[in-house]
Amino acid sequence: MKIEYRWFTAEQSQSLLSKGDLSSEIEKMLRKALKSAQNELASDFIALLALSGKDVAGSILFTYGHISTPDEIIRVAAGQALYTNPEFRGLGVATTLISKSLEIGIPCFYTGISAQAMPLYERLGFSFIDQSPIYQMPISSKGILREWRNRLGRINNAEQKPFKAVTVLNEILEIKNAALKKAPVSNLTALKADLACSTTDELMKTRHSQFQVPWNRDSMINAANGDSSKFRLLVLKNTSTAGQSAHFITIYKKVDHVRLPLTSRQLDLINGLVNEIYPPPETDEIAIDILSTLATNARAWGFDNLAFCAMTPSLEDACQSMGLNSYHCKVIAIQPIGMGEGLATSILKSENWWCRAITEDYLEEAK
Repeated sequence: MKIEYRWFTAEQSQSLLSKGDLSSEIEKMLRKALKSAQNELASDFIALLALSGKDVAGSILFTYGHISTPDEIIRVAAGQALYTNPEFRGLGVATTLISKSLEIGIPCFYTGISAQAMPLYERLGFSFIDQSPIYQMPISSKGILREWRNRLGRINNAEQKPFKAVTVLNEILEIKNAALKKAPVSNLTALKADLACSTTDELMKTRHSQFQVPWNRDSMINAANGDSSKFRLLVLKNTSTAGQSAHFITIYKKVDHVRLPLTSRQLDLINGLVNEIYPPPETDEIAIDILSTLATNARAWGFDNLAFCAMTPSLEDACQSMGLNSYHCKVIAIQPIGMGEGLATSILKSENWWCRAITEDYLEEAK
């Protein structure tokens, strides 16, 4: 089975799509690449496809950003959406795609890596700069049902603890009620649309000054204004600090399913993926206040469950103190091609949280 690996630039992709003579699979992939790419130049590669005739055997898409230090600004390519068609698995397609993508000539990052793929990246010389746990907070009856199933499925029968279905259910209900209970003295106020938009605009300028593949500004402002169907953006003002600092939180909407007990009936479950809280809370107390306030708003918006990516120690401590469970992680890998040794070492330090958010798993949904 012959497989050809082809690079596609932004300019080339636009030209090919305008001619309309591509196969449906290739056309779909190039449209997705153009949609998810950001900060690309006309000559930048936005996709590397493994092609078997008119079939797409695999792909990697790219978006662009920068690392900024006091001494230099280095452009980076963020690889995302590594995909291998099930019909072509076991042929080394993923390995070849990753290896060839390093030929792009500038530092490469890869996001959304699964536990199964991590050994592959490690063999190819990548280092992992983030393995942030993702914690679950059920906020509706359907969210409680799914969390109940998750916890029961992870109980080890060999343990001596008297786990029972009712006991686990009560634990989850207590967590949900505590998360949604109004704090006696909350220092956070949710800003209305006009202030939320202007505050988000200012926070984005700071957020991008050090390191980031930037968001689409219009999408962020639309979300702050409540005009986005893809994700929500909540802006909280903290009145406990002298400068009355603010945080913005991005919450993506993803439809999952949960099965009713003793039936085969599936119900839609609206999962809120909390991808970023910026700036990160400085203390556990502020983190808990943010998560509780967010849960209250998310319930009003119709979410059944929230998934928090604990990208800083304070967020992880807050999630653990609230009794939330973590079942998987968000993983980001780096191959520091073209970087000086000092910069590469600095980026790999765990305390440099700002380099963890180089690109978002659901970036393409925000555009």
